[in-house]
Amino acid sequence: MSQTPIKAGSQAKTSILDLPTELVVDIFHYACCLSTSFSSALCQLSTWTRKIALPYLFLTVIIKKLGNKQGFTKVLNQGPSHPSTPDFKPKDYVESLWLEAVSNRTLSIFRACDNLVNLALPVDNLMWLVYSSSPAMHTLSPLSPRAITRKKDLHLLILNAKKPNWSLREAVNNDPTLTSPFFAKVTHLRIGLVGPYITHLELAHFTRLTHIAIPYHQPEYQNLSDLLRVFDFPSTICLVVVLLTDMLYDTQYQEAVDWVKRTRVTNPKVYVVTSRQPDLQSEWEEEARHGLSIWDKAERFTHVLLS
Repeated sequence: MSQTPIKAGSQAKTSILDLPTELVVDIFHYACCLSTSFSSALCQLSTWTRKIALPYLFLTVIIKKLGNKQGFTKVLNQGPSHPSTPDFKPKDYVESLWLEAVSNRTLSIFRACDNLVNLALPVDNLMWLVYSSSPAMHTLSPLSPRAITRKKDLHLLILNAKKPNWSLREAVNNDPTLTSPFFAKVTHLRIGLVGPYITHLELAHFTRLTHIAIPYHQPEYQNLSDLLRVFDFPSTICLVVVLLTDMLYDTQYQEAVDWVKRTRVTNPKVYVVTSRQPDLQSEWEEEARHGLSIWDKAERFTHVLLS
């Protein structure tokens, strides 16, 4: 009997069909967690893969255009119509929202998503949330305090905080019952861009902040020592100085690193990490998809820097 010779060094190819079903399912879950486009493709492949992938389409949602915001609002209210998933409710799966488009639809989206954990906003959308949920304000459509207090603690990213009043300190009333409960829901705050620290970091009304990440990108206006006042807030346990290397000269970068080293001698709650302003969204997505967070990266980077 003749046999086909096997060439030295050749390897048998394994098809995904040869793998155990449980392993294939695990691979699909992992890939869906990493990629929205993969989840979308899997939803169109078959009924059973759709059941796996559909929730991942809504775990992390990025909306930059008003039209997409309107469409997403409709999906939240109606849910996707598909025979294989008649009871699927998208709003139950949304954990991370990047809402760049500005409109009052921010309210209906936020109201619907009770499992929200990560929220990225421009200041104008923050204004919609705060003013509409402040009992003392009557100029915007109402957002009931209950729609905020029933949610989990929030990790908030403000995309650009270059306006001095970005934190909406003026919306805080002397009577706590007339102030939006949104401020007390935020435990982790990252800012993408910011103005001078002395005038742009009025944060005391965010009463439960434990982690704060502030960018350093304008040395002529930003005094690093002004950052230390965040430790006047009793809940603060971590301050991350985010060095935007695409906006700093080498000497400015080194001076900031040296400042962190000196400061950590007496205050080990100060950390440092590098980033680039164009990478803000990708870094946020990485954390949202259960990758390394800015806090994880800062701890690792600081440890290496000081070792």
